[in-house]
Amino acid sequence: MAARQTKRRKSTKSRPKKDQQNTEIRGEIILLAMLAVCILLVLSNFGLGGTAGEAVSSVLFGLFGFMAYLLPFALFGLTAFLISNRGNTHAYVKIAAGAVLILLLSAILELIFHSYTPGASLLSYYRESSRYHNAGGLAGGCIISLLCPLIKLHIQLSECVCRALTVATGDELKLRGPYVLHPRNCMSMQGCI
Repeated sequence: MAARQTKRRKSTKSRPKKDQQNTEIRGEIILLAMLAVCILLVLSNFGLGGTAGEAVSSVLFGLFGFMAYLLPFALFGLTAFLISNRGNTHAYVKIAAGAVLILLLSAILELIFHSYTPGASLLSYYRESSRYHNAGGLAGGCIISLLCPLIKLHIQLSECVCRALTVATGDELKLRGPYVLHPRNCMSMQGCI
């Protein structure tokens, strides 16, 4: 008589655990790679990256202006926040608000360093910020060249910064005194000044 062979069923209970471990390892690898990139960006921003770092720094300052100093830290923070809150829609909204906040601060810096000039080319914003490592770069220049002809930009940018801060933090930011940094107070500009 032939011996009866029984097939063992493969257990599928270990698969979700392996997938979860792979996801965690992938997240850690992404975070470490982003840390390395951000360290290189910081070094290049301070002139310690050699010829390649100088080129990268020139592009970063051309695109974001003075915010290029803050960009590597914000990029790493946003990446870590995204990895730790994967699948959370509120986290995605806060990340988008953080990105908008960086762009709005670039626009404000552009207005601080250079007043709005009608007819200025977008590449002039890039060249000036890349050369002198200041102002708001191409990002800030695009925002002010789009919005300055339409509205009183200083007031609107302050309002948008207040809104982005409120969304990014998820709470009202209290200033000294009776005013609260909240969009309803920013409409009249009493809470943002």
